[in-house]
Amino acid sequence: MGISALTTDECIVRKYSITIYGKQYEVILHSDTDEGGFWIECPEFNVASQGETIKESLDMITEAIEGYLEVIEEIKQEKKSE
Repeated sequence: MGISALTTDECIVRKYSITIYGKQYEVILHSDTDEGGFWIECPEFNVASQGETIKESLDMITEAIEGYLEVIEEIKQEKKSE
C-alpha cells in the first residue's frame, strides 16, 4: 500500500493506494476536524466513506469500492441479457 501525506492548516490529508480485485485505486484520507475520525474518498468513482481510525476508514472505502464495482458488473450483465 503506497502512502503520501500532506498537512494543511485544517486537516491531514493522506493518499493511499489500495488493491481490489487485482487493480490499484488511489484513495484520499482526510481527518475530520469537526467530528473526529476520518473521511475517505476514491476520486475515480466518486465514492466516499468514513471511519473512526485510519484502518477502519481504509476497510470502509474498500467495501464501498467493491460494492460500486459489483453494481457496475450487475448493470453490464443486465444489459447483455436484454
